[in-house]
Amino acid sequence: MMSKVVKNNKKKNSGNIRKIYSYIFFFVIFLFVFYLFRLNILPSWVNIIIAVILFLVMSTLLFFINNRRVKDNIRIKSLIVSIILLIIFGFVDYHIFNTLSFLNSISNSDNMINYPLVTINDSSISRLRDIKGKKIGYYDGNEKVLKRIKSSELIEYEDLSKLYTDLFDQKIDAILIEQSMKDLADENNNNYEARTKVIYVYKAKEKSATSAKVVDVTSKPFIIYLSGIDTEGEVSSVSRSDVNIVVTINPKTHKILLVSIPRDYYVKLHSKNGYRDKLTHAGIYGVDESIKTIEDILDIDINYYVRVNFTSVRDIVDTLGGITVNSDYDFTSTVDGRKFTKGINNLDGQGALDFARERYSFKDGDRQRGRNQEEVIRALVDKVTNPKILFKYNQLLTKLGSKVDTNISTDELFDLARLQLNQGIKWTIESCNLDGSNSMEYTYSYPQQKLYVMIPNPDSISKSKDKINEYLGDNNE
Repeated sequence: MMSKVVKNNKKKNSGNIRKIYSYIFFFVIFLFVFYLFRLNILPSWVNIIIAVILFLVMSTLLFFINNRRVKDNIRIKSLIVSIILLIIFGFVDYHIFNTLSFLNSISNSDNMINYPLVTINDSSISRLRDIKGKKIGYYDGNEKVLKRIKSSELIEYEDLSKLYTDLFDQKIDAILIEQSMKDLADENNNNYEARTKVIYVYKAKEKSATSAKVVDVTSKPFIIYLSGIDTEGEVSSVSRSDVNIVVTINPKTHKILLVSIPRDYYVKLHSKNGYRDKLTHAGIYGVDESIKTIEDILDIDINYYVRVNFTSVRDIVDTLGGITVNSDYDFTSTVDGRKFTKGINNLDGQGALDFARERYSFKDGDRQRGRNQEEVIRALVDKVTNPKILFKYNQLLTKLGSKVDTNISTDELFDLARLQLNQGIKWTIESCNLDGSNSMEYTYSYPQQKLYVMIPNPDSISKSKDKINEYLGDNNE
């Protein structure tokens, strides 16, 4: 009697395990079919045929596995086949899920604005709680951040130099300043950074207002603004845009045009009543300000933007296994002393970043830096369009989840990926650069003193406009 009960329990437990396994198997196959239609890489009729075949195979295997009348050897073989399929499709589902998560994470994230709380080096203030009852000066403060500073006397300043002077004269105990403005002040005053310390960084999120001008990216030419911001860490941080490249892509002719604009180009900021500033400073006011200012310069419509930072470049290149660039000169990086030779250089992530950032080693300064940045982009395009990228695919997505920001939609990114996969396109890349003359001028963002700027050369702007229009109008039809 007892053995019969045990036997029945074993059968019951075995049946429950088969049920659970069947549900898992069904879910994995169903998820794959869902992704198949979601990605839409293949024609719809092919997707339907694959889905029907998979469901027929799945139903047959589950019938053999769960039907007690089926011979044991057939049930075992069916189970083995189903386990193999479960592993294969589970692996595929995992990678597709990572892809979708990555694409959703890079699409038009909110702007993160950092506000360091700064004191002089020998101040008794060393922790956030030490500011209670102290005088805090602020420049262009954020309301949400200001509300978080309680039990302190807040004093507003309209002059950045006066803010720092009062701090050093100890008329105020600390200052609150937006990170990019602090960087600007440190850059143009040699002793500011050495004489101060940051005791805390407040963070504030702002909704991005940058909307895309959508086109069919598989059949129509379109323009992307590539912005490289002067920060480490989160790419959503508001900062100066040190890399400003207008990328015109024609999917019909398989041609890409890179137009590099020097960071110090002296331009009218779009939303600042015609006041002039360096183009790099437009990034302080958000990526939308940079886009609209560049649209004004070149008389174009920018469809999308892609924003990366120092961390992005290092991680992308390292994950791809390095890149190969062609240097115009022998030079040594002023950042970390790395040496580059004229001709071919094989670079890791930090090397690529040093190569793209260097300007002081060149007679042409920022002009040569722009050419080097274009060379890095060429190398990256060669890498990511190579079929070998599939072996590093998941690793690349994991690394870049929070290090790329764009307003290209997930569907449009899939469209571009399908175009590349289906046609195996070898892209032709051409470049041209805006040029100008050196000068010292006052800027909107930092009116306290004259800064180095590049006065735009109208002829170089006109030539770049014509080249962009050539790419936009050439559909090879």
